[in-house]
Amino acid sequence: MERNKILKKRIPTHTWLDPVGVSVKSTQLTKSKNPVGRPTKYTPDVCDKVIEMGRQGYCKAEMASELGVSRECIYEWARVHEEFSDALELAMTFSEGWWDALANKAILLPPSKFNTALWARMMSARFPHKYRETTRTAHSGQKRGPNPLPTRLPPLTAENLALYYKEYMDLNTRT
Repeated sequence: MERNKILKKRIPTHTWLDPVGVSVKSTQLTKSKNPVGRPTKYTPDVCDKVIEMGRQGYCKAEMASELGVSRECIYEWARVHEEFSDALELAMTFSEGWWDALANKAILLPPSKFNTALWARMMSARFPHKYRETTRTAHSGQKRGPNPLPTRLPPLTAENLALYYKEYMDLNTRT
């Protein structure tokens, strides 16, 4: 937690008897004199630095390394500071554009000069929302329940098999 965020600390309620014998409860709010943790390295000019790094194609880990903080610290700053969150989102858009522009220039090069498999792997790792190839396999039927199967199959004839197949396909092709 940041130093300036720890303004007040709740001291537990204590009950005791005063000299007259009356029960007294005390809850006190005090200013914390010794906040826990090290002071933050965040300053408003970090937003401009992050945007500039995004323009150069940096990923979040590289940005954190350049700023001398951990990647988790970058995520924490984005959660705490709205202006940093916006700057980081813009920086990642610039970074993706930088890598796309690099690929657009390299696409005309001969295969010996541009490793498309390596580029595709890097892009899927850097920008999984756009470049990762995923295969989705549905293991459930309608309304996310199991695929319905009849409890007893009719006698196996060509006509019954075609009817069963049609019902099965109708159930599994609906959205």
